[in-house]
Amino acid sequence: MLRWWSREKVLVPASKPYITFQGAGRDTTVIEWHDRASDLGPGGRPLNTYQSASVAVLANYFSARNISFKVNSAPAPMPGMQGRQAVAFRISGDKAYFSGCGFYGAQDTLCDDAGRHYFKECFIEGSIDFIFGNGQSMYKECELHSIATKFGSIVAQNRKSPKEKTGFAFVHCKVTGTGPLYVGRAMGQYSRIVFSYTYFDDVVAHVQGSWDDWNQPSRIK
Repeated sequence: MLRWWSREKVLVPASKPYITFQGAGRDTTVIEWHDRASDLGPGGRPLNTYQSASVAVLANYFSARNISFKVNSAPAPMPGMQGRQAVAFRISGDKAYFSGCGFYGAQDTLCDDAGRHYFKECFIEGSIDFIFGNGQSMYKECELHSIATKFGSIVAQNRKSPKEKTGFAFVHCKVTGTGPLYVGRAMGQYSRIVFSYTYFDDVVAHVQGSWDDWNQPSRIK
C-alpha cells in the first residue's frame, strides 16, 4: 500500500478560505511535526500551546477528509507538567468540516479553538485535555481514544460567558483506551460539554462526578 507521510509544519492563513485536505485514508496519509509549547520559536520565545500546532487553520470553509494530523516526537507528559503541550491540529476558522480524519497526540491534541465545526467518524487520541478550546462544534460517530498513564481528561472547554453560543457536543461517539479519565474540565467559567448516546469503556474516574473544575470551585456548578 502506498503511504504518504509529510513531516512539516503547516499553516493555512485566514486569507485562504475554501481549502480542502484530501487523503487516501487516516492510516495512509499523515502530516506530522514535533513542536511543544516550551520549544523556542523564531524570536527566541516559547511557542506556547496554540503555536505548537503541527497544522493550524485560520481560514473559513476548511475541510479535511481521510487524512491524519500528528505530533510525532512529543512524549505523553504526566499530569501537571508545564510546557509539554503539543497540538497536532488547530482549527480557528469558521464553518469547517472533517470526515474520517485522525488526530494523534498526548496533551492538547486537538485545539478546537474558535468557530463552527463538524467532525464525523474521526479518531482523536490523547491523554490530557486532548480536545480543547472554545469552538461551537459537533462530534458525531467519533472515537475518542485515551493513552493516559496516571490520570487524564477528554475535553477542556473554554466558554467564558453565558451569552456565548460555544460548546462541544459528542453524539453517538465512543470513548476507549486507558484511564482514569475526567469526562471534561471547566477551562472557562461557563464550560459546556455534552455527551449524548456515547459509549464509554471502563475508564471514567469516579471522583467529582467525573468532572473537573480547573481548581476553580465556582465552575463546578
